[in-house]
Amino acid sequence: MFQKLVESLSLDTKKKTRNELDDYVHIGVLQAVIIAMQSVSPGMETLLLMSGKKAGKMMSIGSSSSLSEALEKAEKKFRELRIGIIESENIKEDEVVVKVRECMMCSNLANVGRPLCYIVGGILSGFIENEIKTGVQVYENKCVTMGYDYCEFIIKISH
Repeated sequence: MFQKLVESLSLDTKKKTRNELDDYVHIGVLQAVIIAMQSVSPGMETLLLMSGKKAGKMMSIGSSSSLSEALEKAEKKFRELRIGIIESENIKEDEVVVKVRECMMCSNLANVGRPLCYIVGGILSGFIENEIKTGVQVYENKCVTMGYDYCEFIIKISH
């Protein structure tokens, strides 16, 4: 069943999924669902991270020769799908700092003193892993819900 759903999924922004309503869904709906999921169980954060990782792999073509190239592709895909605006900083061979502005998960939410964007971190992780064909670890150390104007993820390549 899962594979059939994956095959029917379209991430093509030029192809409309719905005829009358168009493809736009207000970001507040997504945020409400994710916040509700996190309130149900503390373990939901791991589920969101892993779900995001699977989604990120689906969004990736999987053909980058370097971390820099994978990040360029991620920047384009995140903007195209309106997940957020990526800015990569301090790119090293095995680590990079990625800022996400206008993040789909936390834009305009209150400062609650902890990060919220597990699904976005998962998407980044899955996308990069699939592009460079090696494992990565992603850690969110800054978030709008921690009082910042952006989210910041540390991505480390597993060797």
